[in-house]
Amino acid sequence: YIKEEELYCEAPLFVMCSFSHRSYDLVWHSWISGTFSLALYQPSSKSNYFLILGSIAIILSMVLWFLISCCVGMLSFWLENIFFVLTVKEIVIQFLSGILLPLSFFSNNFRLFLDVLPFKYLVYEPLQMFSNDTYKLIDYLRIICIQLIWCIIFYIISRFILRKGVEHFSNVGG
Repeated sequence: YIKEEELYCEAPLFVMCSFSHRSYDLVWHSWISGTFSLALYQPSSKSNYFLILGSIAIILSMVLWFLISCCVGMLSFWLENIFFVLTVKEIVIQFLSGILLPLSFFSNNFRLFLDVLPFKYLVYEPLQMFSNDTYKLIDYLRIICIQLIWCIIFYIISRFILRKGVEHFSNVGG
């Protein structure tokens, strides 16, 4: 039996969720985003403020990727084998975030559908911040605000899933 005060421990979220995803997800995502973003960056066309805002967007995309992985990984409280779920998550994220195919190749209706999902803000938008000269300061701030909102939403969802998962959890022999 788990006491109520043990459920609300003060440990950071990454400590509580370290079991929930492959550890290289965050490193792999940061390497992909950082490498492509810096390769596409044209220093003469943008000021240092845009470089800083783009870097913030990359960091927020890594945090968002982690929180999505954490939420999906915590399904292991209820499932015996989560390998298939993690594989489907990776495929969906790679397809809908613009890793496999740029989102500009899709139809306008599908892009409108993607605008309400968080996946666009994992890779596509941070890369566009560095490669698209038509983005203004308001576009940078809009993207960062949307990323922050999605991070807050997935943090709340992950805390809820963790609370329900710990209530359901039973440790046998350990």
